[in-house]
Amino acid sequence: MPRPVYPFLPTWEDRRFKKELSKLSAEARDGILEEISALIDALAECRHPTKDGTLRPYKPSPYRAPGMKREPRLYEYRLSGVARVIAGWVQDGEAILMVAATLTHDHSRLVRLLKQHRSDLGGWNQIEE
Repeated sequence: MPRPVYPFLPTWEDRRFKKELSKLSAEARDGILEEISALIDALAECRHPTKDGTLRPYKPSPYRAPGMKREPRLYEYRLSGVARVIAGWVQDGEAILMVAATLTHDHSRLVRLLKQHRSDLGGWNQIEE
């Protein structure tokens, strides 16, 4: 049974990401959205955040952001080009939290977003259905 995947809205719906996405051609935008959708499907089904073979195309790795606590554990997934998605494994993988995305691999912006919302993100320990 697939695990639930939730967006963490304060960072997932980041204004800058939406602006970058809107500047893409319709074909490129659809391509990125399809990649994100495929990643979400893979995360819902996989057994491990980095070692599962279905995630290999995304070259997963642990994501470290200064000042972030251990819950949720963050992982970076690579899409085409330099696009990246940060996802959090909540309650030992019972759910996935889609945390942030960037089309330009803007690491400093991602860290700022995470710091700005770290208390809400770190306190996201109850899965709401």
